[in-house]
Order: sequence, then C-alpha cells, then structure tokens
Amino acid sequence: MTPDLPNPTELAIPAFVLLMLVEIWWVRRRDARAYEPRDTLTSLALGLGSTVAGALTDLNARFADILDGPAEQTAGPLKAENEELPDLPRLILPFNRVSFARLRQLIDFVNRG
Repeated sequence: MTPDLPNPTELAIPAFVLLMLVEIWWVRRRDARAYEPRDTLTSLALGLGSTVAGALTDLNARFADILDGPAEQTAGPLKAENEELPDLPRLILPFNRVSFARLRQLIDFVNRG
C-alpha cells in the first residue's frame, strides 16, 4: 500500500510566495534601491510557465488515447466565441471523437486543477 503523501507543488507554492515576501522585506530593509520589482515578476512568470508546461505534459500523457495532438494553451477568445470572456486563456484540446466517456474524464481532470 502506498502512503498518501501531499502534492509537493501544493506545499511549494505557499513557501515560494512567503520566501519572496521575506526577500522583498529583507532587501528593502537593507537598501531600498537594491530591490528590483522586475526580478520578482520574472520569477513569477517562470514559475507559472513551468507549472503550465508540466500540467499540459501530464494532460497529454494521461489522455493520449483521445487526443489527436498536444493540448495547448492560448490567449484570449477564439473567433467562434464572439469575444466572450476575452481576458481568460483558452485550453485547446484536439479531441478525436473516439470515447466521449474519456472526454468526460478529461473535463473532470481539468476542472479539478
């Protein structure tokens, strides 16, 4: 029987944010001019990009049997959406129409996050 261990990413994200806040506080305390907000934004962007890439890789591996190609994330609404919710990213899933039950599993998997 495998032990029920917590997801390390769920533990790492709050720790990462906390350490960033400590770093900002520490640098500003020592020399306010030394803190560069662009460094923080770059770290956040890289962390988010890495998380999204890992999630898409996992999604592609788990549901390769019903996808005709890789799942992709794109910005903004697609043409067919008539500008609905333009600020939200889109997840493009090339479904091969083989198993609608597996498609439902994929949707549930994505919604659980």
